[in-house]
Amino acid sequence: MLYRMEDLNDPYPGVFNVETDLYAGCAVVNFKPFGPFRWVPTWLRDGRLDELAGNYQKAKDQKRVEHRLGTLLADAAQEIARARTEYQNGRLTPQTGAEFGRLMFEIYGIWQVSRFGCWDRKRGIFKPYFAGAKKNDARMELPAAARHYGLEELRMRFPNASEAALRDVLSLVLGLMRQTLDSLVPPAQTFKALVQSLKDWERSHLQ
Repeated sequence: MLYRMEDLNDPYPGVFNVETDLYAGCAVVNFKPFGPFRWVPTWLRDGRLDELAGNYQKAKDQKRVEHRLGTLLADAAQEIARARTEYQNGRLTPQTGAEFGRLMFEIYGIWQVSRFGCWDRKRGIFKPYFAGAKKNDARMELPAAARHYGLEELRMRFPNASEAALRDVLSLVLGLMRQTLDSLVPPAQTFKALVQSLKDWERSHLQ
């Protein structure tokens, strides 16, 4: 069975069984920007957890975190679309920048715990954190998961939009996401990054 941490907006991340969504406890982790994160609490090595989880029904949504990631990225895409309109009208409002920063900060929380991967207790190995697109597909790291689940959510929200348009706005979100995560920019500073992204987009699309 698989176990992974989730950001609960608490001092310590929670650990959940992926198949049943059973809460298995919390993990005391010293988060650092970079470094080795292949550590698992000793109680996660106990096979009795698998027996306990086996008595629970399968979770209705075993991709809860993946779908949350897709929702956040689609929300961010809509904020960028709003920012484009505001920018072309001469003024990007602080409210739009603040909301975009909030979304990036929540994505940052998912990224933090995803670095620890997904613990396969039976095999005693780590696997990538995010579920694959289909049941038997290989698990994914954040960049691939963001592309897949972000686009999946955008398709659901805008069924009449062209694939090219959806990929275009998602690429802006993913670019800003990488910039935020690579430099660990606080959410208050993403406003400047958003403005720069809009300027880059304007140069490439409106000239």
